[in-house]
Amino acid sequence: MMSLSQWAGNISKSLEPFYNLDFQIRAWLRGEGPEVSSLDEAICKLFDDSDFKGFLKLPEIRSNKKLFHALNEIYLALDSITDDIISDEKIEESFLGSPIWQRIIRLSKKAKMELEKAREQWTKA
Repeated sequence: MMSLSQWAGNISKSLEPFYNLDFQIRAWLRGEGPEVSSLDEAICKLFDDSDFKGFLKLPEIRSNKKLFHALNEIYLALDSITDDIISDEKIEESFLGSPIWQRIIRLSKKAKMELEKAREQWTKA
């Protein structure tokens, strides 16, 4: 079974594509780089492979109000656009510059920061 810190590490790594605009442009728009990636793939990795929803249900996460709020905000923001994204084959550059996407970038950065703070505490304990 995976430790809380390991699970948090998986979630943290899965958040990276959502706050790195350079990566998004390079990998999602241009298809460049060693990795094969798409927005749909990044969402599936975070939601399904990392079991983000299950992670949010953990007592350790729910009891840390700042962490839970940051993680839940990005979960809800991504969940609200998932149907639209999955129906589109290709991400347009204008979408990455939209206010909705810029909010997702901010929320994912905040979630990663709060998650890394909590991971430091968990590894010390």
